[in-house]
Amino acid sequence: MRVLVTGLGDIAHKGYLPVLAANPELELHLATRDQRVLREAGHSFRVPHLHASVEHALAAATFDAAFIHATTGAHPALVRLLLERRIPTFVDKPLADNLAETQQLVALAERQETLLTIGFNRRFAPDYAALRGTGASLIVMEKHRHRQADTARKVVFDDFIHVVDTLLFLAPAPHPAPHDRDSCRAWTAQGGDADAGG
Repeated sequence: MRVLVTGLGDIAHKGYLPVLAANPELELHLATRDQRVLREAGHSFRVPHLHASVEHALAAATFDAAFIHATTGAHPALVRLLLERRIPTFVDKPLADNLAETQQLVALAERQETLLTIGFNRRFAPDYAALRGTGASLIVMEKHRHRQADTARKVVFDDFIHVVDTLLFLAPAPHPAPHDRDSCRAWTAQGGDADAGG
């Protein structure tokens, strides 16, 4: 299986490349415009297939899947490029930084009948997965950003979204849509811990 990985930063190095590079069934290809980062990642993970861009990679080979770990702003163009070629794509959250573009990409994946997965890597961390089966009645999540000041929108989309998704993953009962007040009241009466009834 030939797999393309682009966005070779911290998350790719910590969470994905060690696993992907260790799988002997994968022919891994790396792509980034930063040649120093590309050479270092290729050397560190013993990947000989290095490309100066996703476009160069697509011109050189066909791919069975792709992983996008680039910055959020780069996601839509990269996802679109891959989906247009019907390449199943995994992209780190968020898919885009606005609803309209997110909906367009989901619609494109549906039209192309191509798998598009948005990754929330905390769901797969062993300690988080183990916590899911404990039946805990109280779960406290915190996210610390030491000296990483940024806009509220960026902090929510890039960091706090992990807390929200992990809590949803660990929630002991189905949770209603926030606009459905009757379901929210029923959920609260069944043991939910938030009253969205107004």
